[in-house]
Amino acid sequence: MRSVHGKVERIETHASVVFLAGPRAYKLKRAVKYPFLDFSTLGLRRRALLNELRLNRRTAPHLYLEVASDNCR
Repeated sequence: MRSVHGKVERIETHASVVFLAGPRAYKLKRAVKYPFLDFSTLGLRRRALLNELRLNRRTAPHLYLEVASDNCR
């Protein structure tokens, strides 16, 4: 995969997919449900991302910029 910044690296976890594109990283929450987390709906995934943004901006505001919709539909 390529972007305007060159090669895009894809990193997968049990709950997310992260795309590293040059100086940027884009994180998508998977639509999954486990006993320890529930990202089964768009609303639950968005809430988790907003919480992650709020928490991580306290220590790294220059890294955590925004939560945006992917608009792939």
